[in-house]
Amino acid sequence: MTALVQLSADKLLNSFSPHMLFLNSEPSASGFAVWSHGLFYLVDIALLLLGIGALQQKKTRAIGVSFLLALPFFAAPVVINLTSEWYLLRSFFSYTLLLLVITWGAFAWWQSRFRWILVAIYTLSVLNFASQYFVRYPVMGADAGFFQERVLTQYISWVRQKYPQEPIIVYTIDPPILLSSYLLHSGSVSDETVDQIAQAFRDETYKFDNITFQNTCVDDDDGITLGITEAIRDRCRSLTDSSADTTKITIPALKDSGSVYEILNDTVCGQYDLGTFLQVNDLEQFRLSGLNEELFCKQWITDLKKVS
Repeated sequence: MTALVQLSADKLLNSFSPHMLFLNSEPSASGFAVWSHGLFYLVDIALLLLGIGALQQKKTRAIGVSFLLALPFFAAPVVINLTSEWYLLRSFFSYTLLLLVITWGAFAWWQSRFRWILVAIYTLSVLNFASQYFVRYPVMGADAGFFQERVLTQYISWVRQKYPQEPIIVYTIDPPILLSSYLLHSGSVSDETVDQIAQAFRDETYKFDNITFQNTCVDDDDGITLGITEAIRDRCRSLTDSSADTTKITIPALKDSGSVYEILNDTVCGQYDLGTFLQVNDLEQFRLSGLNEELFCKQWITDLKKVS
């Protein structure tokens, strides 16, 4: 019982952590979180203190006491939940109360002759948040947005342009999902292909043209078949397997350059001097269809065996 009370108290305190509220929010790859920004602006610290002070006045003291008592009550979803610590939505009503107090502080500041300082600071704060949300966050969250599947699709398109008859085998734990992703990103769904696609899903063969998506490991011993495997699955041999003498290159994760897909017996990108990590300098690099073969390979394909 004591441990449960302690856990609930910790969750309640953590939901109002100044670090999360004003510096770094929860590192979640979702539309509700921004890794490098708090839930509120830094200037809101001053406004929160001003608001608390304003609510201590005789006319507003009852409102201030009501807000104070309501905070832990509205944080109840955080306290009673024992599965995770996702505060953003579970403490939504508590954060709304804090926003009301901040608004009260902003109103108090607005009554002074320094109101335009507040306008200037808030304008800079909003611009800083906008740059993070619309520029930095899409890059940080790209791994959760199936960006590697786009890279995989573009790689396959280069292979098919040079070797249209070459069979391609893709290992994945979930063939229908990855096939659907490929069809979407490649724009392969049309009146001419819809029957073929429907038949592949009905038969559970998950094959489109000469590309087969399967949940059995790609045979990398023949040294011929172009195979692509999900590197995070431990059912198949990985790049760290020293016994694997097959040439392998990788489609890496955007945030840390770790291997997401391994490409076996490559016939396109291996001819170029590939790096060992990703380096993004321009948002145009994300426009995969605008890159030629060499630029695409050097930018989005890596050779992790060079690390060893």
